[in-house]
Amino acid sequence: MRLRVNGTELRPWPLQPGWHVYEWTVPEHCMVPGINEASVVVERLADAPQGKAGGKGIAVSAVRVIHDES
Repeated sequence: MRLRVNGTELRPWPLQPGWHVYEWTVPEHCMVPGINEASVVVERLADAPQGKAGGKGIAVSAVRVIHDES
């Protein structure tokens, strides 16, 4: 799984089973004044689809953007 911000791909993280927190540091040059676009990109899931629900997927419960001025 990786994060794409305004077209820039950031470091990928392997998906872990269950709920986990994934964090990325977004370089300042990736952000623009005004509206920015961020996408969580998952190319494939390890387990094949099963049952009526169609298999496993991911759920995002929250997204936080923290500006660090240090």
